[in-house]
Amino acid sequence: LQWVHQNLKNYADHLLRVSRKPRRVVEMVDLSKLIEQTLAALEALGKTKYIGVESDLCSEAVFVRISRAHIEHILINLISIAADGVLNSQATLRRISIQLIHHAEKERIELRIQDTASREHGAFIQQCLAGEINSSEALDLMVAKRLVDANGGILRATSAEGEGTVLFAEFPTEFAAEVTSPLLYKLDAPEPPQSGNFTRSELERTRLR
Repeated sequence: LQWVHQNLKNYADHLLRVSRKPRRVVEMVDLSKLIEQTLAALEALGKTKYIGVESDLCSEAVFVRISRAHIEHILINLISIAADGVLNSQATLRRISIQLIHHAEKERIELRIQDTASREHGAFIQQCLAGEINSSEALDLMVAKRLVDANGGILRATSAEGEGTVLFAEFPTEFAAEVTSPLLYKLDAPEPPQSGNFTRSELERTRLR
């Protein structure tokens, strides 16, 4: 009984820690590096273990001023949804590709996640984004969409026969707004400085985190 009690206590403590509302910390994030770390973590968890994963990231570091928790949540949700679509499809070629494009002149970045799933999967994603389907996968997509919207971005999907589905997420390189959706926690951290100029020391501190 003591063993059962201790395990139940540990589980309850874990749930309480997970349920606590994290504070938003806006910082400079190297998006290329974060994508690589996210892909490695998803592979270690077995999410992408049985499919091919290709990445075409910027050769130089791409810093985005954003909440690390937000962008991690977006990456995990979108890549996992693409991977699930491939694993659940009858496609001979099971692969997803992630491409990061930096539009320096527009101060925006574009993330493309393409899979080889069926056209039906693409139609399902588009219906989820339109709020026409209620499911766990639809909730993951809607949370990702709210986070993208909250940071001044756009999330959309296209699908074509034989080409799979492409999820497009576009963000400004500067932090934008706050989430107001009831699906997400209230953000209560102070606003970051409005200046887009970062000192060398700030960049170095960011790299050391």
